[in-house]
Amino acid sequence: MDWLHSVLKWVDHYRWTVISLVVGLGLFGVVLGLQGCASTVRAPDGSGDMLNRSEFRMMVASMETDLTKTRIHLDAALAEYNADVSAHNATIEAGVEQLDRQDAIRADVLETVGAVAVTAAEGTLNPISLIPSGIGLVGLLLGIGASTDSRRKDKVITTIKNGIT
Repeated sequence: MDWLHSVLKWVDHYRWTVISLVVGLGLFGVVLGLQGCASTVRAPDGSGDMLNRSEFRMMVASMETDLTKTRIHLDAALAEYNADVSAHNATIEAGVEQLDRQDAIRADVLETVGAVAVTAAEGTLNPISLIPSGIGLVGLLLGIGASTDSRRKDKVITTIKNGIT
């Protein structure tokens, strides 16, 4: 026990030197420990893994690649959607135009039939005067048939073109 007393007496005499030596050795240990350990950070994917700088950069690059692929898929889906909307709008416009044509044809037929009915009701019906009206109706019906046939053929051609492309 006598040697312990001597050591404690020496420590008490050189108190500040011993304290600075202990603090210095502690700081040296901390610095040495920090130099020996690589810096780490939590993984950005939420897995909770601790990654060093190179692993972190690789994971970030992989995540950016995945986001780019997702953006490309979204752009393609948006382009497809826009094409569908354009086709839908074109179908609507074509339908409205067809309805307008049919209404105009119906009005022409009713006007011609109405004119014949009026002349018949007045008693001034002349078969020779019906010839121009009859030719007009036949021409109108031929025009309707040709127009309908043309639209059917255009639809077949469009279907074939879209199937090839």
